[in-house]
Amino acid sequence: MTRLFAPAALVLCWSLAISCHGRSVGTTQPAEGTVALTEVHIAAGSAHTCAVEADGSVTCWGRNDHGQLGSSQSQQTCFGLTERPCSPTPTLVLGLPFTHSVSSGVLHTCALTDEQTIYCWGSNAYGQLGNAATTDSPAPVQVSGLSGVAALWAGGAHSCALKSDGTVWCWGSNAHGQLGGAETALTCAPSGHVCSTTPVQVSSLNDVVSLAVGTVHNCGLRQDGTVWCWGGNDNGELGGGSTTPSPVPVEVAGLWGAVAIDAGSHHSCAVKGDGTTWCWGWNQRGTLGDGTTIDRTTPVKVIGMDDVTAIALGDEYTCAIHGNGTIWCWGSNYHGELGDGTTQDRPLPAQVTDLADVHELSAGQYHTCAVTNSGSLACWGWNRYGQLGDGSVDERHEPGPVASHSLAK
Repeated sequence: MTRLFAPAALVLCWSLAISCHGRSVGTTQPAEGTVALTEVHIAAGSAHTCAVEADGSVTCWGRNDHGQLGSSQSQQTCFGLTERPCSPTPTLVLGLPFTHSVSSGVLHTCALTDEQTIYCWGSNAYGQLGNAATTDSPAPVQVSGLSGVAALWAGGAHSCALKSDGTVWCWGSNAHGQLGGAETALTCAPSGHVCSTTPVQVSSLNDVVSLAVGTVHNCGLRQDGTVWCWGGNDNGELGGGSTTPSPVPVEVAGLWGAVAIDAGSHHSCAVKGDGTTWCWGWNQRGTLGDGTTIDRTTPVKVIGMDDVTAIALGDEYTCAIHGNGTIWCWGSNYHGELGDGTTQDRPLPAQVTDLADVHELSAGQYHTCAVTNSGSLACWGWNRYGQLGDGSVDERHEPGPVASHSLAK
């Protein structure tokens, strides 16, 4: 799900294509210590959205029934609708050190600090907060025993981190093997769920430069440009030519020269060094962009996307930033998440309306957000919980502004 930005927005990452709350195309130089933020970054989750401000603070908005907004406003409801604990405008996350990046999952959120440690908040039924507990927390808690982190990702009910030594560590639900080779019989007391409440290292995977974390599967991009995936595989999202799940990373068939990756609910995509985009997995609503609705267990080329600088995968759709700064999306469009002014599914890429000069892109379950080079934020799509941040709960089929972040402080 994701969370990514183009090269100009890289903050604490280096090597081939590491980015902090998503994936990007291009090569950056190693960071010496930490780098001060100079712009806003955004991360769309299932039904909530968060942003990192230039001063290192974090604001969140949208659904908040598990404290995923990181504030004391868990009982606030949208316009008095008691079934919707949420905030339709940005609220400040309290108790965080200086933050470099944020990642929004389904019901939880995680942030990477300037000390290269991770703090998480929200739902914790499967130990996805990583604090050796299974109790929800609306206040940020530090992930246990994890340091030297270069980048992080929050998924369905699990989280993963990439350390600066190229190793990958995951925690939370392991029902589909998404922790990557960890003992599948591991359970979290007292729930009995198959999970780990603290980070475990993904086996047989090193030299990783970027990660993609989906709902129940993950993919890692290695230094040599190959992609390896593990976890759930109902629709071929691991890319190995089958639909057999695997707790051990398997190489994506026939894919090399990748420089960026991302994972959705049941599909995965990669951008190659030549700017072409390749996707595999679930395709019943045109999610893979090959003009069909046939699932693919190995990568297929997205038609017409040959100059891509960043890619973001939602639940059943995909979006990409073109080299000219425009956004193109394809797949499911039930809530207008493709941003083309309609609710018509698109098996081929369609341009997002009236939005250009974009350098960062993030896709949630059914909503999408972007940041322009001028620093403005825009979101569109599903808005039942106020995740578009415009002060309403009305869905929007074209990009619209997010309420001023200064108001949340």
